[in-house]
Amino acid sequence: MPDMGENETMRKVLALAVAWVSASAFGGNGWIQLFNGSNLDGWAVAGASGRSAFATDDGSIRTQPGSGLLWYTREKIGDGTLRIIYKLSSPECRSAVLLHLPSEPNSEVAGGAQGSFVPIDSANDAAKPVGEWNTMDIAMNGAHLRVKLNGVLISDSQGATGAGYVALRHPDARTTMYIREISIRRP
Repeated sequence: MPDMGENETMRKVLALAVAWVSASAFGGNGWIQLFNGSNLDGWAVAGASGRSAFATDDGSIRTQPGSGLLWYTREKIGDGTLRIIYKLSSPECRSAVLLHLPSEPNSEVAGGAQGSFVPIDSANDAAKPVGEWNTMDIAMNGAHLRVKLNGVLISDSQGATGAGYVALRHPDARTTMYIREISIRRP
């Protein structure tokens, strides 16, 4: 039978394990991870006739030559702050975050024609040099969107309203975007 010291040690180990699992799942500070860092579980590619433009590589989502719109399937996202940590392979790389999509997208074109559109590119003064990680926070409050890039407010506008699906548009086949975090913090 274990003595009291062993029981206390086992309790501490269990408490640390629970804390670690909680921090991993929720990202700390109330952030809930939408991308798990290893595969595209919870995500689907709409309109990928042939080769998907999205793959996972070394803890990130990586775009590649192909087609499709990557969208989060598990739930519609309403008010809160969406965080995307990404880097671009070249100054010509252009992508976008689509928000408030009212229905499941079935193609890149259909996804881009509805909801709100937030561009991802290196043209903004707040963007870090190509190849460095950028943090984009998109605060959604009804139709009000406030976009910060690396802590700098770059857009304060009105968009579509209501909870909807979140999607990522891929850049063209000549450039690559890496995404290492997609998370949400609700109010």
